[in-house]
Amino acid sequence: MKHWKMGILIGLLYAALSFYLGYAMLNGTIGMWKATILVYVVAIPFCVLGIYYIRRKDSGFVSFRDAFLMCLVIIITGMFSSLIANGIYLTNIDEQEQDRMMDIIVENQLAMIENLEIDELELEDQLRVQMKGMFEINATTIASSMFSVFIISIFGVIVSMIMRRERPLIG
Repeated sequence: MKHWKMGILIGLLYAALSFYLGYAMLNGTIGMWKATILVYVVAIPFCVLGIYYIRRKDSGFVSFRDAFLMCLVIIITGMFSSLIANGIYLTNIDEQEQDRMMDIIVENQLAMIENLEIDELELEDQLRVQMKGMFEINATTIASSMFSVFIISIFGVIVSMIMRRERPLIG
């Protein structure tokens, strides 16, 4: 793919937005599920932007392969740059800030499920144990990012199929 530099640049923009959404979620501005869904959905316009760039540079044509590769470069660059930025940020904040962020997340999760008949103290303990790993890069966070790349790549396939414009066969 000859336009990989633009894909990396767009991917870094996507990473910045993903980082911001993660930060907003940790500070209670938006909920965990809203942030997660937005990270997935905002990948679509970034993929569209990358494919439009290729079409503009290649006389209005782009193959499915080139379109999908552009999407993959954007998605992989965005997700793993965001993972690194989040890892640096979350491992360098003090213990009190980590506790404050965890309190916000746990409170939001408990508020979401308050109508269910679940022991809140037990659930809160489970959430705190699960969320403690969020403040470090480990195998779980890497696996989660790889799963996200897979899910978002499905959007990339769909966008690439819609936006491809093959060169006419001359013959």
